[in-house]
Amino acid sequence: MKPIFKAPLVAAALFLGTAWPLAAGVAPRHLRCEYLVNPLGIDAAQPRLSWTLDSSERGQKQTAYRLLAASMPAGLARHTGDLWDSGKVDSDQSIQVVYAGKPLPSGARVFWKVRCWDKNGKPSAWSEPAFWQMGLLQPSDWKAQWIAHPAFVPPTIPARNGYHSALATNAETAKWVMLDLGQPREFDAVRLFPARPFNWQPDTPGFLFPLRFRLEVADSPEFTAPRLVVDQTNEDVAGPGTNAPVYEFKPVTARCVRLTATKLRRRNENQHGFALAEMQALAAGRNVTTGAKVTALDSIEDAGWSKPFLVDGQPASSAGTRPAAQPVTMLRREFRLAGPVKRATVYAAALGLYELRLNGLRVGDGVLPPEWTDYHTRVQYQTYDVTSLLRAGDNAISALLGDGWYAGRIGMSDGLIQTLRGVYGPKPYLLAQLEIELANGRRMTLVSDGAWLATKEGPIRSSDLLDGENYDARREMPGWDKAGFKPEGWLAAETRDIASLPGSRREEALTSNPQSAIRNPQSQSLLTSAATPRVVAQPNEAIRVIQELKPIALTEPKPGVFVFDLGQNMVGRCRVALDGPAGTTVTIRHAEMLNDDGTIYTANLRGAPQVDRYTLRGSRHLPVNFASPVLRKTSPLRGERDGVRGATGRDSHGPETYEPLFTQHGFRYVEISGLSRKPALASLVGRVFNSAAPEVGRFECSDPMLNKLWQNILWTQRANLMSVPTDCPQRDERLGWMGDIQAFSQTAVFNMDMAGFFTKWTQDIRDAQADDGRYADFSPHPFGRNDRFTGVPAWGDAGAVVPWRCYLNYGDTRLLERHWESAQRWVEFIRRENPDLIWRKARHNDYNDWLNGDWIKQANWPAKGGAVPNEVLATAFFAHSTETVAKMAEALGRAEDAKRYSSLFSDIKAAFHRAFVQADGRIQGDTQAGYALALHFDLLPEELRPKAAAHLIEGVHRYQDHISTGIQTSHRLLLELTRGGANDLAWQLLTNRTFPSWGYMIENGATTIWERWDGYVKGRGFQDPGMNSFNHWALGSVGEWMIRHILGLNPDEQHPGWKQFIIRPRPGGGVTWAKGHYDSIRGRIACEWKLEGARFILKVTVPVNTTAVVGVPTRDATAVTEGGEPAGGAQRVKLLRREDNLAVFEVGSGTYQFAAPW
Repeated sequence: MKPIFKAPLVAAALFLGTAWPLAAGVAPRHLRCEYLVNPLGIDAAQPRLSWTLDSSERGQKQTAYRLLAASMPAGLARHTGDLWDSGKVDSDQSIQVVYAGKPLPSGARVFWKVRCWDKNGKPSAWSEPAFWQMGLLQPSDWKAQWIAHPAFVPPTIPARNGYHSALATNAETAKWVMLDLGQPREFDAVRLFPARPFNWQPDTPGFLFPLRFRLEVADSPEFTAPRLVVDQTNEDVAGPGTNAPVYEFKPVTARCVRLTATKLRRRNENQHGFALAEMQALAAGRNVTTGAKVTALDSIEDAGWSKPFLVDGQPASSAGTRPAAQPVTMLRREFRLAGPVKRATVYAAALGLYELRLNGLRVGDGVLPPEWTDYHTRVQYQTYDVTSLLRAGDNAISALLGDGWYAGRIGMSDGLIQTLRGVYGPKPYLLAQLEIELANGRRMTLVSDGAWLATKEGPIRSSDLLDGENYDARREMPGWDKAGFKPEGWLAAETRDIASLPGSRREEALTSNPQSAIRNPQSQSLLTSAATPRVVAQPNEAIRVIQELKPIALTEPKPGVFVFDLGQNMVGRCRVALDGPAGTTVTIRHAEMLNDDGTIYTANLRGAPQVDRYTLRGSRHLPVNFASPVLRKTSPLRGERDGVRGATGRDSHGPETYEPLFTQHGFRYVEISGLSRKPALASLVGRVFNSAAPEVGRFECSDPMLNKLWQNILWTQRANLMSVPTDCPQRDERLGWMGDIQAFSQTAVFNMDMAGFFTKWTQDIRDAQADDGRYADFSPHPFGRNDRFTGVPAWGDAGAVVPWRCYLNYGDTRLLERHWESAQRWVEFIRRENPDLIWRKARHNDYNDWLNGDWIKQANWPAKGGAVPNEVLATAFFAHSTETVAKMAEALGRAEDAKRYSSLFSDIKAAFHRAFVQADGRIQGDTQAGYALALHFDLLPEELRPKAAAHLIEGVHRYQDHISTGIQTSHRLLLELTRGGANDLAWQLLTNRTFPSWGYMIENGATTIWERWDGYVKGRGFQDPGMNSFNHWALGSVGEWMIRHILGLNPDEQHPGWKQFIIRPRPGGGVTWAKGHYDSIRGRIACEWKLEGARFILKVTVPVNTTAVVGVPTRDATAVTEGGEPAGGAQRVKLLRREDNLAVFEVGSGTYQFAAPW
């Protein structure tokens, strides 16, 4: 593995490694503006500044500070601040200090530094200087226009609904459809995908699903000697809605599988039939029917219905003739500079995705900019310093423009709104503004406008986030992004004023086909009218390549099919060296798992092909080893190569190096076919990228399985930080699901500095909020925020939980203030719909404790008993959000609001008790999840807590000391077991290796967290491929328990931003040592402990300007020492209390080593 360090990350890495020598007194370090190191494009008029402090002395703290901000580095070097000199401020504040200097204009660069006074009044040396640059603060600052390829009509894909039998007047008429696999295949299940025709009203999920049917198999197409495998003929089958039921049976080997409908559903008066979107035979979850021949008793072959559609790999019906993926737009303009450049800044945004280039060199290192927002509300822009890329004389600015989230496919859109792509708009647009200051003082502005030229005749023939990329190297245009290129056949770019963005998809649909919106009324608010969105600066770290992975193995499961194993489930793309004759097309497929035969498992990708295709330009000779073009220490500048992204020029020797541009894949395994010979292992490298929030946590202990679990959690977090917090990165979904990050949020904070990311995403949450206060199930929400996928318990509650996490961990009152009204509206929505305070109404999609034990399909596993009753879970989260809003109000100084919502919380708690809690502490449903929620959210009277905790323990024992909870309650279960005195049982659940457990995943090769406890089970194979990600972070929320109770690091709600915190490790599980750290906003907090004979040794580090409450576990609380002396008398150590098996101390900043009898 090769880390790839970028400039902003280097600064962060220096901080995290604490590279400076510790000083007496205090020394300010790691200066940040709005959480970022030397950021460009700040659009807060009064940015907030933070720093950390180092000291070699115990108990040190800051008593005052002085900030200087200057317009030039020279002035700052003279210790003058022409923009702001705060003077000496008597304060210990070192985070979120608001800039209070002169008003800053757009584009201003501000250089700043700080000095601090210690507890003795001694001033520090000045810090090293830092800077930030303002963005474009006013709409009028933008002179650029949106530009695109003119009047381009994308290619279209035919409509398809699936298979439809001919109609019959009698519902009892038998009809059949058969799949011929071509040869005998072994399979153990059949999956039926319901039809949802785009051209039928009313919109009916599960349209004409057979009422009664049987499934049979046979060894020949004549279907002699059929064998019955599934019998659903005795009673009517309920309509599946949008679900795709799987019918399992003992493995059979057969050539043909036939579905015979013995009772048809009513379509119209005296018209009955059956229909399916897709039919699949599954072998251990893998579809073996792709390309099968379909025959039927009869069928409709019109209006999107046809027999071949039953096996075309499209599991959902999809609307009429619709746009296909389109070629990437290439844009360019030349200009001339009359002298050397002193400073140049470019501001860029897109409706779609862009890569900007100057004089043949790539601008910036971001991946997939401008990233995903609700394009009807906000579009992000990025700011780049491009001074070094310009020169006196002729220059060229150019860009590649892809569909991305704006005009490409978005997860689930095909099944939900009957459109494959273009949910926000039909084609992408670019916005760019280049501000240049020459050495002679002259200023000029170059903008995107009608002077730019555009073409779609380049090599990237299609590019989509879900589908992948098609690249034809024969169409490359060497030098297209440099001055002097002759753009033959290029057209003048289409322009739109920034104040009038391209019309919405809804408007287009109404104009071109008014009946379409009438036929699908639920889609009318899908895309709002063309209200102008704000163009705003990106507030968080960009998506960047952070690492390269070399393959660990290469196999050939079938002739000419080669599979690379990267050894790690990851998200990103591959760079691969390819060779062969011109015109040869190489296919590159991606998957998380392998089938038993060594081929890649792709059934769980659903409608996301994850396929890249590269057509070779052709080279003159074959190299012996072509690894060197692939493995690079840093990301190459694509502009250093000819064409668009080819490795070499048309007349060069050696391999062609290919890496797709506007797509992403979730995978461990890469399949390559189409080569004339076996590739070298070193010919491919995995390029890992994610939203590059700095990694701030570390965990290690004596148990290798737990170390692997922690790494799996971290890799899963990397994989799902992709501009929004996705639930999974590989299938046709990849949405910012709220419930997953709600559960995972504190683990996320322990792993990475999430402040900037959450600043961006909480705005996405507000943008997606419905008019009546409902929070969306996912944010951004492109599918009609007032219509569907909103208002769900535990998912919507992320709108209260995540901002509160930001306040607790980063002391961010500005974010809390911005979010206050929104969170309040959420609570009021629930209360308005449920005046009795039991959340029974307006719950919309009840996801419950998603993927709890009741979802497990395994012999001898209880079918029921894992799912908490819906009203119990919903009311518990209603109470939790209400209490959180009360705490927000208190933190913001809103005393009356705090009192009101605290009272409401008490009322909900009382209602919960009356409705769901018995006198013996038993909670309705008697589930592990129900007790975990009630205890964790403090919904029980104090006298019932021990009784409920006892029932919780009994519930764990009923499952043979295994977990039965899902994504909302698994971590809360462990937290409450420990809180209730059953720490050993919590340890057991964590360290179990038997099914179901985190250890079982690892024993079966997991390198990331699985979506399901039983995603794969030995002897049974894969779970339902419709919901079976192997890179899904929600169950990784157990990382919170690991940090809180193995390392012992806990925030204190009374002291936000880790001003004071709690260190309380709880050894167990056979672990003999643990160590790690968390780089808080105030500095590094470290803990290391070990069991050494009969002694417990605990070493802790507390950053300057903070204090910690340290709990030392011991069998004799009177015999604890620190530094070899009785702890109560040690320097900066204060004994607070002694409890059974625990001594509690308060310590100031510094490093301490406690020892205690064990």
